[in-house]
Amino acid sequence: MESRVQSRNKTERYEIRWSAEELAIAKRHADMAGVSLSEFVRRVATRQPLVAKSDQETIAELRKLGGLIKHLFGERATGLTPAEKRQAWAVVEALDAAAKALAGRKP
Repeated sequence: MESRVQSRNKTERYEIRWSAEELAIAKRHADMAGVSLSEFVRRVATRQPLVAKSDQETIAELRKLGGLIKHLFGERATGLTPAEKRQAWAVVEALDAAAKALAGRKP
């Protein structure tokens, strides 16, 4: 989400002519990304990442799972072999990589 300061700095306006079909498509894509049409056009034009709402929810769940695994199998976990701790950490890293890939960032 952008801050109010960034929002206030947007002083320029530009009118775009669309066909009815083009506008419907753009609105649908903006809705899928969970942003306004203006924000959608800005992000596409400036090549900023756009993440669908469903992907945002998946990213949050992946990160939550990673945090739970860290908590359960972290440094203070007792009764685990070093190999088991490495396996748990590998799962955390895989979840993090998947979340970053969905967010459009390099893992």
